[in-house]
Amino acid sequence: MGIKRRCRFFNKKIEEVIPLIPNVYKDTIASLEHAIKLFNDAENDEKSRKNALRECISAVEGFVKSITGTNDIKIADQRISKEKYAHPIITRDALKVWNHINTDLLDVRHGNNEFISKLGIEEVTYYIERLVAYIKYLNSKTN
Repeated sequence: MGIKRRCRFFNKKIEEVIPLIPNVYKDTIASLEHAIKLFNDAENDEKSRKNALRECISAVEGFVKSITGTNDIKIADQRISKEKYAHPIITRDALKVWNHINTDLLDVRHGNNEFISKLGIEEVTYYIERLVAYIKYLNSKTN
C-alpha cells in the first residue's frame, strides 16, 4: 500500500472512532480531529507525523483521565485495570505507548531539541492505530 493510500486509510480509522465517543469528551474528539488534519501532511513531513502522534497520545490521556475522574494517566490506568474491563494486555496498552513516547521519543511530547527521533510513517501509524483501537475498545466497555 502506497504512503498516500495508507494515510487515507489511517485517517478513516480515526474518523470511524470519533462518532463513537460521547460528546462530553470534547477534548478527546478535538485532538483526534486535529490528528487527522496533521496526518494529511504526514507522508512527506516528519514533524506532521510527530504532531499527529502527540495529538493521539493527548486524546488517550484526556479520555482515560475523564472516564476515571483523575488528573494523572498512571492513576487512571490503575483504575481502569481494577475495573477488569479486559485482560491487562489490553487495559495497560495505552500506558505502555504513553511511557515509551514520553521516555524514549522526547521530541514528540516535549519539543526536546537534544534528542531528535526519526519516526517513519509505518512506526507512527502503528502507534496511532494502537491508541485509536484502545479508545474504541475502552469506550465500548464504559458506555
